[in-house]
Amino acid sequence: MCTFKNYLIAAFLIVLTSCSSKSKKEGKIVHYVTSPTDDGSSLPYLFSANDTLIMSWVQNEGDSLTKLKYTELLEEDWMQPKHIAEGSDWFVNWADFPAITTNNGHILSHVLKKSSQETFSYDIKLNVLPKGGSQWKNDLPLHSDSTKTEHGFVTALAYKNDSFFVTWLDGRNTGGGHDDGGHHGAMSIRAAEVSSTGIVSHEIMLDDKTCDCCQTTAAITDNGPVVIYRDRSEAEIRDLSIVRRVEGNWTAPVAVFKDNWKINGCPVNGPKAAALANNLAVAWFTAADGMPKVKMV
Repeated sequence: MCTFKNYLIAAFLIVLTSCSSKSKKEGKIVHYVTSPTDDGSSLPYLFSANDTLIMSWVQNEGDSLTKLKYTELLEEDWMQPKHIAEGSDWFVNWADFPAITTNNGHILSHVLKKSSQETFSYDIKLNVLPKGGSQWKNDLPLHSDSTKTEHGFVTALAYKNDSFFVTWLDGRNTGGGHDDGGHHGAMSIRAAEVSSTGIVSHEIMLDDKTCDCCQTTAAITDNGPVVIYRDRSEAEIRDLSIVRRVEGNWTAPVAVFKDNWKINGCPVNGPKAAALANNLAVAWFTAADGMPKVKMV
């Protein structure tokens, strides 16, 4: 169900195939597929589940209108692109982009929508298309607050039979009212369950202080969801932490690995995770001690 796992498997198979002279004689290793996008498109996102592969992307029209589109790969060709939503008040950027997820025919996507004239003031808005439906339900709220602050870096996964598990960075405490050594409060990470019709339930805060703008990741194990993210200590150590939902309760954050990366700013990049039954793999970047590395556990 996780794109990262599928990419690892694909890369492994390509390596094996490239080492086989017999495979070279039998056919191509890479099959090129014509892009379904037009000029002005950006921010592609791939999601695979079982035999389904879908892609969403952003399409700019003129100076102000932005559209979110998607398509499905069928028999090695992309289908005709379909429209999800559009707006002239979206927060579109290279680091925090729309995504799309499916679960048994139900589809969920999201965009970031400006909530005020301030640069970093935007909400997460959901779009859902129930199985068999022809009309998207757009502009649905994910988080319960209405603060004019940052909300983003969404991870959404298929969950249970017809719902989605969603986690995101939430800035509701950063806009005042929470004193933090003379500064506003910290960015937090939250999670919730979203039904196939867009109903949000079980919203919960997982950690009340995280890195401000690093991508999140999650996986669904046999024991339940896990969320991995770049944490932030009082000493500005920005290593990865993990929380797990066990028997209906969320565990306290613990370090994935103590790189001890101290950085007085947000490095933007975050981890990627994949689960198989109760086996979990996590990969991430660190530049602790001035030495850039990609690690995996």
